[in-house]
Amino acid sequence: MNSLIGKQGDVEFNLRDRQVSVIILLLVAIVAGVCRALRRFFNIPVVAVVAALGFGAGRLVSGYDAKEKVLPVTDQQIRELLFLYLPVLTFTGSINLRSHLFRQCFWQCVLLGFGGLLLSTMLFMLYMSGMRDAEKQHLAETVLISLLMCCPELMFVSDMNALSLARSHILETIIMGEPLIGATVLWMAYRFSTLPEKLTIYTCLRTVTSTLFIGPLVGKALGHALAMVMIALAQDLPVSFMVSAISVIATWAFAEQFMHGAGISTILSMGLAASSHADATVYNPISIRKFWMLIRYGYEIVIIFLSAYRIGRDSREFLSWHEIMSPVNAYVAKIGVRFVTIIVLYPLLASVGYSLSWQQCLIVAWANFKGAIMIALDLTRAFPTINLKHALQEQFVRLGTLFLVQVLNTTTLPKLMSILGLLALTDVERANMNMVIIALRNTASSSTNFQRRDKKFSGADWKWVQMHTCIENPYEDVDEDDHAEQTDTYLPALAYRNAAARKASCSILRLQKVCCNKQYEDGMIHSKTKSKILAALQYAMEKEVSLDYTMMKPFVTVPSWIYGLKDLVQRFAGNEASQEAPIQYKTFHPLTYGR
Repeated sequence: MNSLIGKQGDVEFNLRDRQVSVIILLLVAIVAGVCRALRRFFNIPVVAVVAALGFGAGRLVSGYDAKEKVLPVTDQQIRELLFLYLPVLTFTGSINLRSHLFRQCFWQCVLLGFGGLLLSTMLFMLYMSGMRDAEKQHLAETVLISLLMCCPELMFVSDMNALSLARSHILETIIMGEPLIGATVLWMAYRFSTLPEKLTIYTCLRTVTSTLFIGPLVGKALGHALAMVMIALAQDLPVSFMVSAISVIATWAFAEQFMHGAGISTILSMGLAASSHADATVYNPISIRKFWMLIRYGYEIVIIFLSAYRIGRDSREFLSWHEIMSPVNAYVAKIGVRFVTIIVLYPLLASVGYSLSWQQCLIVAWANFKGAIMIALDLTRAFPTINLKHALQEQFVRLGTLFLVQVLNTTTLPKLMSILGLLALTDVERANMNMVIIALRNTASSSTNFQRRDKKFSGADWKWVQMHTCIENPYEDVDEDDHAEQTDTYLPALAYRNAAARKASCSILRLQKVCCNKQYEDGMIHSKTKSKILAALQYAMEKEVSLDYTMMKPFVTVPSWIYGLKDLVQRFAGNEASQEAPIQYKTFHPLTYGR
């Protein structure tokens, strides 16, 4: 690959040209870093800022006739950068996914990433057929452009700039899982369009089989092996970083070369296996995840800037003022297609996996993130005979759509989630938070009392320790208010009984969650078991499922056949059978409590 700041063809570059190119890249890195730091205080669309800087710099360089000297980047170089960016993006997303939630939401992610993508692509093709002349349309080109416009890209919690609550973990998993499935479909379609040989049924079956079956199996085995290596190298972080990077790039190259383009599915399975294996042990892969998040962010910023720079530099002669409305029209069509797709798929989304509410489906429709793949994946390799003017205009439309998505959708997403109540805690969750904080305080207090009696800590400043380890409880009055409710005697008997049953059910469920966490802390249950139990309890608490007495009775009483077996054993041993069964365990009936 030709150097981005060196020599290209027969054009000579002096020292000043190279210095200018390096200064431009450094300025972009500095601006991106400052914007990333300011995101802690302001919701700044970093990708939109970088794209605008790249496009403006390209237009400026083209105006001074210096496009062959300053950053002479080509579409081939950007395509090669994108080829190495895909494994970084896929692995970063897969290791940050909650594997147990992704397994529960898998079919919803497949429904959105495959079925929803196909439906959106067909609807967007209808829009393109009405906006372009029939003589200038090519079916394969139209399909690929529609896929690029409709396929969402991976969106991380840091991009959402919103608090991560326990109730929003499912929504975050779906928002991150759908683009991974969609990227797999998009990459298969792109490979089909760039195959050197003729596309046949055998070629399609070979690619699909490798992507859906062979790649995930190989990736799962490599992921477990990588996790064990990371655990062994946990004390040497630089070496573990290098090993993980080399493993991901080598796996990607091997899968693309010898497994017929199954690179994304292999890396996805590899990351999920490594994450689940690490979560099941004492090893905490937070440092590895931060390392890959940093690499992904820097890599994405470079690709977006270079792609926008090339579009602004090369399209100066082919764009006019009336072309400004083309990205706006494409953005409106894309958002409309997305909402229509979610409305059509809503009955299925609400019935499979975790049932999604209409508020969550609205967030899924609005959070359609766009990034480097959309503007860096050019069509010159897939369609070498494409018209240059048409190709640059189409890339400008994609760049403008990316800018609008980042400015309008990404920045307003946290506010929309707050308006819909997805960032607020329910009364049950607030009471549960209060119980957890109280349990943490009690544990810390008992540990502090034990350490004070230990001679090894006799010289410690316990006031300083208490000041820096104090756990604030913003929900300390929630539990008291919950128990201070007055019984309304004027309520109908049935309504009162139902309310009492729901309240008793929620109390029992909260107690079960505390017991489950305590058993996990004591090492009695596995982390996967704890996650499944907590997910089931959380679902029951959100749905306000009341516990029926007939349903609870088999679990809180001793069955009569147990005493029958006991009498049979006593008769066989020569003892007299018990005349009456011992007193059973006292049961709690919410409908008769207090009478």
